[in-house]
Amino acid sequence: MTCKFSNMFQSRSANAFYPAERKKKRNLWVTFVLSKTQNEEQHKNKSIKREANKNDMNNNVCGHIILALNRPVSALDQEKASGDPTVSTHTSKNKEINTKERKKNTQTNAAR
Repeated sequence: MTCKFSNMFQSRSANAFYPAERKKKRNLWVTFVLSKTQNEEQHKNKSIKREANKNDMNNNVCGHIILALNRPVSALDQEKASGDPTVSTHTSKNKEINTKERKKNTQTNAAR
């Protein structure tokens, strides 16, 4: 830390940016250096967190793929694969109910 301060005081940019008296310059540089080191630490922490998140994501994706591959086939899937026409999915049941309701509504509207 001290060598950083001394290097900064010797640089020409210090005189260019802060043409005030030396005491004020020193305080400004100290605050600047401290904030810079804090930013570096925060940046390191962020990069460590990013790496951890990447690893977690990769592990989760691999886990999901393995689960999908090892998933046991349900009875409904097996019946659908066999081509049994009595087996219908949830969405097709909803469609049938909706069409029946529409027919009722059109009949009641026509009667009015």
